[in-house]
Amino acid sequence: MTVTIRSLFKEAFKRQEDTLVYGLLDLLRRGVVHAETSENRIPFEAMDNEAIREMKKQNELGFVPVRVYATTSNRTLWLLIAAESRERAIQKACGLGEPP
Repeated sequence: MTVTIRSLFKEAFKRQEDTLVYGLLDLLRRGVVHAETSENRIPFEAMDNEAIREMKKQNELGFVPVRVYATTSNRTLWLLIAAESRERAIQKACGLGEPP
């Protein structure tokens, strides 16, 4: 089965691989490729880094920004928690047991 830009875009979007998604979107918008172009024919070097940065900055596709926070659950157990904010990470840690 040939992987097309359409299927690559869908998979990258599902995984929230934002640089790849925005890069493919840039190529599609400029008409460099079409949705049915084969993956092995994608000119990755033609992606406009400035356009990608701008799309990321404006969050054009609505990706949910998540950061990883480290906190302690007790004296010996450290937790790595993915959350939208520090406060949300603390709430999640408290929900798992002892407060940090």
